[in-house]
Amino acid sequence: NSQRNSGEVKKPRPARTLTLTVLTTLILYGVAFAIGATSINLGLDLRGGTSVTLQPRLQSGQSGEITGESIDQAVSIIRQRVNSLGVAESEVAAQGSGTNRQIVISVPGDISSAAFMIILALISKNSKVIIKNVLLNPTRTGILDVLKKMKAKIKIKNKKTICGELVGDIEAKSSNLKAAVVPEKIAPRLIDEYPILFIAACFAKGTSQFKGIEELRVKESDRIQSMELGLKPLGVKISSTKNSVKITGTNSFKLNKKIKIDAKGDHRIAMSFYILSQVLNKPFKIKDFNYVKTSFPSFTKTINKLKKN
Repeated sequence: NSQRNSGEVKKPRPARTLTLTVLTTLILYGVAFAIGATSINLGLDLRGGTSVTLQPRLQSGQSGEITGESIDQAVSIIRQRVNSLGVAESEVAAQGSGTNRQIVISVPGDISSAAFMIILALISKNSKVIIKNVLLNPTRTGILDVLKKMKAKIKIKNKKTICGELVGDIEAKSSNLKAAVVPEKIAPRLIDEYPILFIAACFAKGTSQFKGIEELRVKESDRIQSMELGLKPLGVKISSTKNSVKITGTNSFKLNKKIKIDAKGDHRIAMSFYILSQVLNKPFKIKDFNYVKTSFPSFTKTINKLKKN
């Protein structure tokens, strides 16, 4: 019942008040949690994960105190809510003591989103980016292993454990990439990062080979075909079979006409070609670019802030 009798005296309910405040905060940060939202500091410091600190307090006009029991109850409720959203590797915990006790919610960033900014820095001149609080689960870090094999200047700093998962800051600097052979066995660890990895291969010296990637044929689009159709008109030497791709790096892109890319409703294709357009300083007309909003709403805004610095 939303109505309240003005003559009725209600006892303060700190736990309920705290819960309502927390849930409001979760709604505001919900999208950020789901995608590993980013923020920029000086254009060089990208926050891959999200950490929110909540200070418990009573509503205006209420009396009483917030007990340790009520905070523990709020932590339990928040944890259930976050888990129900399907937010992986999140940690919800109380820290501090007495009246200074706070609730901290930490969610590591997704490396598949970070990969775009990492490769943007690697293939741009005089560039450096640090992406903080990125999940470093070995099942997801194939992209880092391949880039290091390609002689990328990448460092992992400030490693720590959140909810049993390794998290750290990724530093990437402009690099003279070398071609590499990427075997089938590593494909499951970077299957979503291949499109942007193909862009990196365009700037590597030599011919890169990517094997055992038939799964790319049945993603949101046929990603092998989409990348091939987009890169060939730009003068990139690229060829494919049913389950492999070869790309020879170049420093001579064909940019003498309007460039149109059909992302075929695939956000990773759209994002990959947008990164290429920024490095080449050439506007691309990318069909279905709006699909990027579903996975990385602040994608272009993040890149524009980085470019300013």
